[in-house]
Amino acid sequence: MSQTSKVKSELTTDLATHITLCPWRVRVETLEAFVVAHQARSGENKTWLDKLWPFIWSAGGIGFYLILLHAAEMLKVIKR
Repeated sequence: MSQTSKVKSELTTDLATHITLCPWRVRVETLEAFVVAHQARSGENKTWLDKLWPFIWSAGGIGFYLILLHAAEMLKVIKR
């Protein structure tokens, strides 16, 4: 076994030991679980929002058209 592979093996073992004995490990795992769950929920929320965008744009277009259609009357009301 060469010197570099021996050092690499020792470092890998030390790192694994450090990770398993780390006092922050439980907190990090809890945080990771929260982030994964949040990403899953946001993915689900994105799908229904993607389906809703055509209706949002249509409602906005209809509203804009109605404003343009009644712009003259709105200006008269504002000028009073």
